[in-house]
Amino acid sequence: MHSSGGEMEAVEKAMRDKRMEEREKREAVMEERMAKKEKEEEAEKAKKAAMIKAAKEFVEATGRKILEKRGGPQDPWDQFRGFWTSVWGEGGYFGKFEDETTIPSMRFTFSGDGSTKNTLQFFSVKVAEIDQSLQWPLDVYGFFSVRDVVDHKRNMIFSCDRDNCQTISQEVRHY
Repeated sequence: MHSSGGEMEAVEKAMRDKRMEEREKREAVMEERMAKKEKEEEAEKAKKAAMIKAAKEFVEATGRKILEKRGGPQDPWDQFRGFWTSVWGEGGYFGKFEDETTIPSMRFTFSGDGSTKNTLQFFSVKVAEIDQSLQWPLDVYGFFSVRDVVDHKRNMIFSCDRDNCQTISQEVRHY
């Protein structure tokens, strides 16, 4: 028994339509999965934002309590030291206010969870101008440090004592 050409075309068309319908279903499932994933990511972002907001509010409230106990504002450096001590504890888990970090640099550069971390990187320092009370060359000493959330201890960026200072000349102002 032979099929007519029209019957074959109808069968082929039905098969193409079936394949197209299956493809559209797969695409719809993929779109649904992507929408669900985007929704989960947005929920995670909102959760993180809420946690950050709560942490900031806690820090601000703690700072206000410290100021109330001390009777008002004081020198910003003393204020920061008092805040740090009250939150992280003098001699507590994180050590003393003056302690330097023991965590080597680049330790947490690559996180296992694939998320990015906030960073601060210094490339150079430039002396743009000096006032009349100073003269070239400049002998720079002291320290400059920052703290992070890893251990809340000082990360030294620059540290030179007066006997081992960094000399900056007028010709070379970048370091």
